[in-house]
This record gives sequence, structure tokens and C-alpha cells, in this order.
Amino acid sequence: MINALITYLPFYRINEIEEYFMINANKIKALRNVVYVDNVFNEYQKNILKNHFPKLEIKTCNWNDRNLCYIQILDDMIKEPTDALVVDSDNLLVDNFSKIDDEMCKVGYGFYNVADSSWNNSPNKRSKRIGEITVDGLIFPIFSYKVYGIYNMIFFIGPKQAVKFDKEILKRINVKAMNDIKNSLIKIDQRFRNYISDETTLGFIYHYSGIKNVPWIIGTLHKYHASTPITDKKTFKMIRALTFSKLGRNLIGKSYPRMNWFYVRYKLAHITRTISMLF
Repeated sequence: MINALITYLPFYRINEIEEYFMINANKIKALRNVVYVDNVFNEYQKNILKNHFPKLEIKTCNWNDRNLCYIQILDDMIKEPTDALVVDSDNLLVDNFSKIDDEMCKVGYGFYNVADSSWNNSPNKRSKRIGEITVDGLIFPIFSYKVYGIYNMIFFIGPKQAVKFDKEILKRINVKAMNDIKNSLIKIDQRFRNYISDETTLGFIYHYSGIKNVPWIIGTLHKYHASTPITDKKTFKMIRALTFSKLGRNLIGKSYPRMNWFYVRYKLAHITRTISMLF
């Protein structure tokens, strides 16, 4: 069951509310349809949202960062537990998604990720098949993704275009870990924070909440907004490694031992990528 359908996006992409979220809302028919809008800093923007989307529950702030926005969503769900689907704003759920969710809940998966159809042909070493469901005569394999990695994506929750949370998983979230990584993110300049994926932030929170593996299934079409293309990959990778190292450094000494390796791994990557740019 999905009682709340949630999405999140920056103000400059509010077109996706009509393009995708409203379509998803009509498919799911949840009791609540909630949109978190980032980069909102004046009343004029709030009035635009209120006038254009009067039937939606709109929450705004100027987080300047999808990670802090997602942490706010998670914090709100913990304080007011419900079975919710948080879907990335540039995704369309498959038409029979409500049936998929019903079947997933029946086999004991009230908490899981939803991947887009491109993962049909993308095997992943950290994933393994753990079961399947049948919906409208079609077989949907269920996979499990290992949250902790040794070198690449040290904390990562796997393929994610949407996440289904249930009340039981929300009870397990380590609020201290969530707040600590939030504070670490705040210490990083807002111009760099979006180099950190929310899959990494959630991976850290999951790992220190005792969530070692995340079930996932295919069930969306990713429409790729393409509003922030990468034009200089070398610089992008260097800044990303620097930002990840700052995230790790801010958490050293706070009872998260794996962040020591996280910091060293990305600091070395930053140094290596900086040197490579000299030639």
C-alpha cells in the first residue's frame, strides 16, 4: 500500500510536476501527494507554486542540495510514519505499479528501491536475484543490492529512481547518523554539495542503521531531464572526489569507523585527479 506519493525537485524544474508527478499521482491514487521544492527563497515563488498546484501538498525551502532535501523528507516520514513512495521527479511509474507494490508487500518487501527499465540489461556485481513476483502475467525479478562497497561507491543504495518506505523500516533509521551526515553536508560549500549523490548519503544512513542490503525491482521509465550536462569530465571527477573527501573528513571521530577509509580513498582520488589535470 502507498499512502503518500512524494517527489522532490529544484524550483527551475517545476515543469516536471505536471509532466510526470501528476501522471504518477493519477496512477497511484495515494491519500497524500507531496512535492518538496528546493531553491525557494521568497513569497513570489511560493505563490507561483500555490496557484499552479492547489491540490498538492507543497513543502519548500532553500536547501540548495538534493541530499539535504532528501534528509528532510526522511526526517518528516520518521516523525509522521507512513507507507510512502519517494520517486525522482523525472520518472514515470509503470502503469501497473500499484499492483507491483501490492505483490512486493505480499512477499514481505514493504521497503525496496525501484529502478528504471535500462537495468534490464545491466547486471551488477553487488546485486543478486532473491526472488520474483508475477503481475498481469509478467514476471518481475527481485534483486538485492549490497549497501557497503570496498572501493567503488563505498556507501550506495543501488539503482534508485524511487524508494518505497514502510513504517517498519522508518523505525530502524539511525537518527543520530542521519543528523551527523546532515551536519557534515552543511559544512560543505553549497556549490559543491550536489556532486554527492543522494544514493551515497542514504547508503551511509542505511549502513549505520543496520540495513546491509536493499531489495530492488524494475518499475519506472527515467525521462532524463538533462538540465545539468557534464562538459568537462576531468574537472567534474576532481571536484567530486574533493567533495566526497570533505564529507568523509567531517565525520571522522564520530563513531563511524568506515568513514576513515572513505576519506582516505577519496582524498587520494582527489590528489590523483588533480595531478592528471596538469598534463
